[in-house]
Amino acid sequence: MSLGPYHPAANTEVNVDIARDGTLLFVNGRNRLAIAKLFDVDTIPVGVYVRHAEWMRRRAREPIEPDLRSHPDVRTNSDARFTAEGWPL
Repeated sequence: MSLGPYHPAANTEVNVDIARDGTLLFVNGRNRLAIAKLFDVDTIPVGVYVRHAEWMRRRAREPIEPDLRSHPDVRTNSDARFTAEGWPL
């Protein structure tokens, strides 16, 4: 579920889209990302705006493809919100 551009979290988080191959595409949150990099923070929570339809099909397959098991969007598949928290910088 997308937050939409007018949701309060849309301007206070690092936000990404997920491409068909699982690549995270930066959308918003340059200041937070810059500060995290400046302080050598290893991981940060991110909000996901949009997931490509092909990515949704890949992550829904059972059993999970071995190369996807470490992807944060797949690891949190049991979470109802399907967040991609903890993506390495």
